[in-house]
Amino acid sequence: MKTFMAILSILVFSIIMLVVYNLLKNYVLRKIRIKHKWIVLVLGLCTIFIQSLLNLNPYSIPAIILSGLGIIFLLWYMDLKGFMKGSTTTEQDSRARYVSPYDKKKSKKKDVIKPKAKPNKAIKNDKDKN
Repeated sequence: MKTFMAILSILVFSIIMLVVYNLLKNYVLRKIRIKHKWIVLVLGLCTIFIQSLLNLNPYSIPAIILSGLGIIFLLWYMDLKGFMKGSTTTEQDSRARYVSPYDKKKSKKKDVIKPKAKPNKAIKNDKDKN
């Protein structure tokens, strides 16, 4: 029974963390600009390392908060690095597709300036010939 409760608590915790991360990604993390992606990875690893240094009870509130922060930082790093691009979203669901600010620089296409058609010029040339 203890094994079942441990597996259930891990499953519930992971679902909650994924929901919280998706909410943060849509409303908060998209607006934050970071110069180096590695800062997010270091923050994630530090929060997990601090939790092990403090030797906290795994079911205490501070341990759960530190684990959640570490997981959110690691997921954010993976998103910035481009590991989570292969999601199956429809074309109409543009809100579900997250484009990292770092990807916008790479995906810009060069704009080609096309000349406008000048219909009056063709008419004037015909009159000049007559």
